Amino acid sequence: MAPEERIRKDGGAAWLRVVCVLFGFGLAGLSAAIGARLGWGDPVTVFTYVFVLTFAGVYVFAIEPVVRAGLGRADSGGSQDQFDVLNESRREMQGIIDAIPAYLYYKDDKNTILDLNVTAAESIGLPADEIRGRSTEEFFPAEDAAAFLKDDLEVIRSGKPKLGIVECHETEEVGERRHIKTDKIPLRGPSGEFDRLVAIATDITELTRARERAEQAEEQLSLAMKAASIGLWDWNIQTGACEYSDTFNTMHGYTPGELPNTIETWETICNPDDRALAYERVEQHFKGEVPIFRTEQRVKQKDGSWRWVKAVGELIERTPEGEPLRMLGVHVDVQEIREAADRTKQAEEQLSLAMKAASIGLWDWNVKTNETYFNDTFYTMLGYEPGELPMNLETWTALCHPDDLDGAFKDIQRHIAGETDVYMSEHRLKLKTGGWRWIRDIGMVTQHDEEGQPERMLGLHVDIQEIREAVDRAEAANNAKSEFLANMSHEIRTPMTAILGFADLLDQEFAAHHKSDEIGDTIRTIRSNANHLLAVINDILDMSKIEAGFMRVEKVATSPAQIAEEVVSLMRPRAKGKGVGVGLSYDSLVPEGVMTDPMRLRQILFNLVGNAIKFTEVGGILVHMSYDRSEQKLQYKVVDTGIGMNPEQVETLLEFNPFVQIDGSTARKFGGTGLGLRISNSLAKMLGGKISVSSTVDKGTEVLLDVDAEIVAGARLIDPYSDYSFRNKSAPEEREPIGDDALAGCKILLAEDGPDNQRLIKHHLQRCGAEVLVAENGLEVLNIIRELAGGKQPDLILMDMQMPELDGYAATSTLREEGCAIPVVAITAHAMDGDREKCLRFGCDDYLTKPISVPDLIETCARQISQTPTN
Repeated sequence: MAPEERIRKDGGAAWLRVVCVLFGFGLAGLSAAIGARLGWGDPVTVFTYVFVLTFAGVYVFAIEPVVRAGLGRADSGGSQDQFDVLNESRREMQGIIDAIPAYLYYKDDKNTILDLNVTAAESIGLPADEIRGRSTEEFFPAEDAAAFLKDDLEVIRSGKPKLGIVECHETEEVGERRHIKTDKIPLRGPSGEFDRLVAIATDITELTRARERAEQAEEQLSLAMKAASIGLWDWNIQTGACEYSDTFNTMHGYTPGELPNTIETWETICNPDDRALAYERVEQHFKGEVPIFRTEQRVKQKDGSWRWVKAVGELIERTPEGEPLRMLGVHVDVQEIREAADRTKQAEEQLSLAMKAASIGLWDWNVKTNETYFNDTFYTMLGYEPGELPMNLETWTALCHPDDLDGAFKDIQRHIAGETDVYMSEHRLKLKTGGWRWIRDIGMVTQHDEEGQPERMLGLHVDIQEIREAVDRAEAANNAKSEFLANMSHEIRTPMTAILGFADLLDQEFAAHHKSDEIGDTIRTIRSNANHLLAVINDILDMSKIEAGFMRVEKVATSPAQIAEEVVSLMRPRAKGKGVGVGLSYDSLVPEGVMTDPMRLRQILFNLVGNAIKFTEVGGILVHMSYDRSEQKLQYKVVDTGIGMNPEQVETLLEFNPFVQIDGSTARKFGGTGLGLRISNSLAKMLGGKISVSSTVDKGTEVLLDVDAEIVAGARLIDPYSDYSFRNKSAPEEREPIGDDALAGCKILLAEDGPDNQRLIKHHLQRCGAEVLVAENGLEVLNIIRELAGGKQPDLILMDMQMPELDGYAATSTLREEGCAIPVVAITAHAMDGDREKCLRFGCDDYLTKPISVPDLIETCARQISQTPTN
């Protein structure tokens, strides 16, 4: 008998096949209905999928073992061809099952996996052959496997399928949970009892997440519409019914559901002036002229006020005849936007007027295309009509002055490269009349492309012609001021040289011949007043340097204790002359060395101690010195027992105004210009510090100076009372007395136009052994040098820089051009910052200021002559 014939006659197998087919159709129909209800897809698709899934699974897992058993009993004479056909059908069916994306398991009531498809095997991570016949506990966590078995036994014992079981499982990835939907179908085993089942599982994680996201989005949309005052409306055009959402009611001041759900409601609350336009837009949308209905209208609130809303809607349904049937839309509250727009428009108008009044032009440059927008003021500020010139970069480059164009482009490139936060350039633009106007160009990159490259730049053209003219006038005035001060310095210092010089000569002469003390006092009075006048001009020059920004400070290693000792030591004789004492107190350990400007620090201390001496008649002055390591601040406190000040006077003093003293009577009694404290405060600021004052009338004054003072690397903190090493290290060298033969055998050419200074300087040079030639101007110097040849030329030239006919600058420069190598020492009454550098730049080898110090004069001459190779 053929194998297929045996199968047909096998009552158990045939019965089982029929049951399986019927059960498969029934389950498929049931699953299709459920799936359709739950929105899994259309019923036909779901039915087909579940039918194939169920029937194929049942066939492989239930029928095939029976077929295999029947074939085992077949006679050896059976048809091999039919057997092969049956095997081929089995393989095709197995292939279909393996292709199904669901997990299929065939299990018994012992939790043993009897068979499974490829998808299920891949989820476990092993080949199907290595899984069949093994328990679920081997592949799933014990807790999950126990839950599977409990659920399986419930299905098997009841004999009823359990569909749509949704379970959540942890994956190996921490925190990752997958949602699985499982259908379990009970099957009868060889015994005829339900003792096994087919489980069909599908991963619905993404579907679950999508549903959750949809629910969340719906909730968020509802909240957003409520928060944003967005009302929803649904209009049945044929019936006139119009449903309004709760937010539609509340955004207009009504309670939910208070407004009747009709189109007449909208007509009632819409402003009559806006209603016609709204209906016109609706008709345009119905005719397809506009894809979306949009309009802005005023809607009457419950309290009677009007509020602007934007209405947006779309036709979503038409009748079979094509007539509009249903329209869905929203009302968006735009009241604040309209108000903001009105304010913006007003601000723009005001800005436009302001820019026009201030001559500020606006430009907007597309960096990639070079297209450029210029506002009207850009044109009018240059004398053109708005739009008269093309709006592109070439317009600006053509207008820009050739001497300024390269610099402006470099400034733009630096900004585009990110080197500057803002592009700024000052350049001249050509007027329509042909003249030039100074413009300050300010801009910034405001937009970049996807690669981060600059795409758009926005900026302003500001008319600064008047500012530039004012700056030029200010610079001219400042130059005039500087020139005036320089000339004043020259005019005062030049005669001061003669006054002090001859006063010294007279003092020496009378001292040598023991003349009367009365004449000596007279000479000393002349010298004292001359020194006072010199101090005044020095203060004025210092103040001028500070205000002009010419004053410079340097930071070098300095001994702060040594400076304090020097100042107190030098000021002590002056105080002693008034019958008061000056002392120094160290209130903390102080560094051996700090980084500061010793000359400026010494200048401040001299001024503060000098003021204290000036205003103290009884008692004394004590200078307290300390160092704050945490702040790295050096502190000097000058305490006196002088006349003191009241709070109003202290407040006036701390304004540090120039030429101002707190009391006119004080100025008459004690003298002074009122510049010293202002200069000291300015210098203190330049050293990173400040000056503060406290005072009590008739009891005295405390002036506190603090400056930045970083400790020199490797310097110690010392106790100045016991450690005097700082004095030995930094004490100034004592100058050796000048000998009468310091310039013996030297020939010096003195260029000086003032007869008094000629006689004075010549006297001191000859006293030291020098032969002196005199020239009254630069031309005479050139003639003398040109006439003298060989060894007859002078060893040194002392060159006054301010002379008639030809000044010292021109004369020195000409000598150097002609190859003259004789050392030239400048003698000048100009003592401003930069004057020394100017003299050296014109060819001088050294620099002396008037009034001239005789030791400095002789020492400088001797040094320069000794450094000359021919000497």
